[in-house]
Amino acid sequence: MGFVNIYGTRINSYEEKDLEWMRERISTARQQVLDRRKNDVDRLRCALAEMLLWHGLWDIGLDIGEYEVSYEEEKPRLLLKAGGDAKIDFSFSHSGDYVICAISDSPIGVDVQAKSKKGALLSDHVFSETELLAFAEKKPALSTGDETTAEDELLFRKFWTCKESFIKCASEEKPNLRSVELDFEKMPYPIVNRSDGDEFYFGIMEPDETHTLSFCVHTSEHFALSVQI
Repeated sequence: MGFVNIYGTRINSYEEKDLEWMRERISTARQQVLDRRKNDVDRLRCALAEMLLWHGLWDIGLDIGEYEVSYEEEKPRLLLKAGGDAKIDFSFSHSGDYVICAISDSPIGVDVQAKSKKGALLSDHVFSETELLAFAEKKPALSTGDETTAEDELLFRKFWTCKESFIKCASEEKPNLRSVELDFEKMPYPIVNRSDGDEFYFGIMEPDETHTLSFCVHTSEHFALSVQI
């Protein structure tokens, strides 16, 4: 049986002194990413993401001294220092108060989104024509820009995070958000325009009333899910 482990933390639990402590413990490659961030909040998110990864690898019994992370591609990869890819995949996401890391023995993507102060508004850069029609019928305010309800915005965040998590999971194929069509009527939104759609499993959760988190794992096998947020 495979596994999906999701770790998360809130940035408001940390101070500037914590960032300096973490900077000394993350990889050199991650330090370089951190140094390109423009403000302390982004730098903190950057450090916390990799700290969650190392914690997660230790949690599943791996000798973290044998691994390193490559940030040379769009999606970071875990490598063996002795050479070759590790058999573990991971994904980072952050939004609002949360930083998230998902770890699995199958390809995985994770996305978290905070509630927007401006409200949700559908875009044809994100949603397919079929999805836009479904939203227009069921939640017209999302299409017109009228005042949206909490229920409307939650539905938007669920759809958005599912699509983003899929893109991260299937990053080698470099699909775009609009090309991924999810089934509006079903939970948790199976993909309907791919022949291997059943091999992608979506999970959705709400860490609190203002954040929505989704993960996508590319597997047809049963897996054990662990969440530490």
